[in-house]
Amino acid sequence: CVGCPAGTFSDAVAAVSDATCAQCPADTYSPTVGASSCMPCPSNSSSGAGSAAAADCLCAAGFTVQGGACVACAPGTYLFVAPAGGATCVGCPAGMFSEAVAAVSIATCTQCPADTYSPTIGAGSSMACVSCPANSSALPGSVVLAECICFSGFTGPGAMGPGACSACAPGTYLRSVPAPATCVACPAGTFSEAVAAVGDATCALCVAGTYQGLPGMTTCDACLAGTFSGALGALNASTCQQCPADYYSPTIGAGSSMACVSCPANSSALPGSVVLAECICFSGFTGPGAMGPGACSACAPGTYLRSVPAPATCVACPAGTFSEAVAAVGDATCALCVAGTYQGLPGMTTCDACLAGTFSGALGALNASTCQQCPA
Repeated sequence: CVGCPAGTFSDAVAAVSDATCAQCPADTYSPTVGASSCMPCPSNSSSGAGSAAAADCLCAAGFTVQGGACVACAPGTYLFVAPAGGATCVGCPAGMFSEAVAAVSIATCTQCPADTYSPTIGAGSSMACVSCPANSSALPGSVVLAECICFSGFTGPGAMGPGACSACAPGTYLRSVPAPATCVACPAGTFSEAVAAVGDATCALCVAGTYQGLPGMTTCDACLAGTFSGALGALNASTCQQCPADYYSPTIGAGSSMACVSCPANSSALPGSVVLAECICFSGFTGPGAMGPGACSACAPGTYLRSVPAPATCVACPAGTFSEAVAAVGDATCALCVAGTYQGLPGMTTCDACLAGTFSGALGALNASTCQQCPA
């Protein structure tokens, strides 16, 4: 008897021709000549009709040959068709992941979401996608840390800012064009309180009455009291001008000479004076303050201002004297009453005359008792 060829079988008894030899159906095979049945292909594989060897059983898409068996491609991999002899599953590219088992296409590979990255090939879970550092972002499907770009106004150690991204501190800004991606100090004469600033537009000029000689500062220094400046963007205190003589200003950071206040009438002050008390009454004038600030009044006739020692108040000429001087300084203006006159009161502008029929040769007489009757 002649055996049916491999890939066929016959269960007929006393067959007289090869017409009784039928092809092994799909998904089976028979390597045996004269087989009465065909063997099934392993799980997850298939073959065409008339297959004569186990090698004709090809693993299904998404499966690969391992130890003679067809094993599903693990999450993170895929395989369209396993050719004869088998093939390995292909990993999803870096920046992607797949949780599907027995995947048949790269279409199952999903990009890592925005603000994450993954250098892993064949990642089987979104856990492989690593978050970008704080204050940075990345496009979907990013592969490496360097693709995490610091937010606008932030900078980090890498060329494009990967790693820890820190905000530009107040007084600095990030120059977007050109590089480097480092924080730049605002120039002298300016200040900035902004955090994470981009561009030098946040660097404001020091206003009138202030100055700043250092770069990268958050405030400007104020002109001292007694001075003013109208300059914008001033670099040093030399722009602060003293208030002129006979003016004072308690204002710190004055931006105009309008802050300088005139001393009261009949008083004066040195340039750069700060308070009203520095306005000193003119010689022979006195006011309510210790040094005479406020309204300054002339010492009246019959009085004088004692310059040494204090107080700065008008003192009456003593009895026996008189003075007609206004704003007198010192007792030299207090003249003795002349012969024939007397004055018993202090602070007087004239002396009283002896009565008719009397006379007196005394100087500085204090009362009428010095007036003697003319002889008989």
